[in-house]
Amino acid sequence: MCHSHLQQLLFHTSRTGKESSLDHCENESVSTDFDTVSTVYDEFKPSEDSEFYQSIAQFFQNSSNVVLPITAKKLAIVNQIRLNRVTIIVGSTGCGKTTQVPQFIMDDCFRRGQNFNIVVTQPRRIAAMSVAKRVCHEREWKVGELVGYQIGMEKVADESLTRLLYCTTGVLLNKLVVAKKMDNYSHIIIDEVHERSEDNDVLLMMIRKFMWTQATSVKLVIMSATLEARKFQKYFSLCNVIGKEIKPTLLEVTERTQKLSIYYINSLYSLLSLNTSSRNWNLYDFDNPYISREAYNISVNLIKHFDEIEAEDVYRTSVRKGAVLVFLPGYDDINEMLKLLLTDKRSSSFWLILPLHSTITLEEQRK
Repeated sequence: MCHSHLQQLLFHTSRTGKESSLDHCENESVSTDFDTVSTVYDEFKPSEDSEFYQSIAQFFQNSSNVVLPITAKKLAIVNQIRLNRVTIIVGSTGCGKTTQVPQFIMDDCFRRGQNFNIVVTQPRRIAAMSVAKRVCHEREWKVGELVGYQIGMEKVADESLTRLLYCTTGVLLNKLVVAKKMDNYSHIIIDEVHERSEDNDVLLMMIRKFMWTQATSVKLVIMSATLEARKFQKYFSLCNVIGKEIKPTLLEVTERTQKLSIYYINSLYSLLSLNTSSRNWNLYDFDNPYISREAYNISVNLIKHFDEIEAEDVYRTSVRKGAVLVFLPGYDDINEMLKLLLTDKRSSSFWLILPLHSTITLEEQRK
């Protein structure tokens, strides 16, 4: 955005007779520090399709009853997105960013009668598909109508109906390259931005160029699980004519859904009653990275230990508890861990083992 354009927007907001978004939020304890406000004029586009809005009214009546850490920040998030062209949200994994923030925006736009068309990127195909299904489950709505997803050549969405699309980063990048503009959307949400990739970096570069060279009211929301998001705050900053840096606002969600405990490799030996004489402290070779046999065995023994703890709880409460996520760097490592788990006699009767990887067929991933 050029400096003169920014000045015009600021001047228009301060002189217009209508209630601005800034005035509207003063009573809601939202910061109005211009150092963190990139645009204070929210272009209002009223809906002209009243029949369409009536047809989807039930979706918004089926409001989600899910309470997550990010729920407490709903008002601040909605107001800051309306105030800013770029909003950065930092919150730990599981706080509800991916499923709830798009719903916050949809609810707000519907309440104000404002047109919306939201796209949310995910770094992995299975994430885009599962999150879209989760949102529809919360709203008791069919996937592919108001909320859909697109991963590669598979598209479960309706061009004329879908208003919230979850897709992989490459899908949105291709759409913007073909369109050479981004005003087909009201909001673009880049999720898991801390997982850097070539597609993600090129996408951010392209969006930044469009934002500063095209007159568009598209809002950009960047979401991350780490505070490295401040780098993106700097990247999307703008200097005004007097050299004052105007930064995108940064919102942090510090609450967690569950208490987090961290155990280091040396503490696992006593926890699992392993043979301390066979310790191999050189588990990681940075010059030749690989997963040692001992590391695999520790992981399997840890899962067995969890199973024993759960068996005791089930005996007392008759309720089974959560699951175990094992993060591995590649497909070969996933297969190796899978083989070790399947050799255990518990695998057939007590465990449901699901390998997840982008090369696994969609039918397998849907399990």
